[in-house]
Amino acid sequence: MNKNPKGFVQLFLILIIVIVGIGAKICISSGGSWLIKYRECESFATNKGIDQEKCEALGGIFYDCQSPCRHDPEYPNVVCQDNCMKICQF
Repeated sequence: MNKNPKGFVQLFLILIIVIVGIGAKICISSGGSWLIKYRECESFATNKGIDQEKCEALGGIFYDCQSPCRHDPEYPNVVCQDNCMKICQF
């Protein structure tokens, strides 16, 4: 049996790209905001964005309450809204 680690890595990267692309489309069509840099779908509203079931079915990690300032380089030492955001991260 001929093993091809390079081929496996390429296939794995293609799979990740496809999953992230599907996640982005579902996020936007569900009313969420897609953050391409972080591969995240975020939403303040409970009825928008990707819910936990969809997120996990797509291979994402669901967070039900994240800070809207989580990507600020100074976080947590910044003044930030005290709101939770739903996040599905790929």
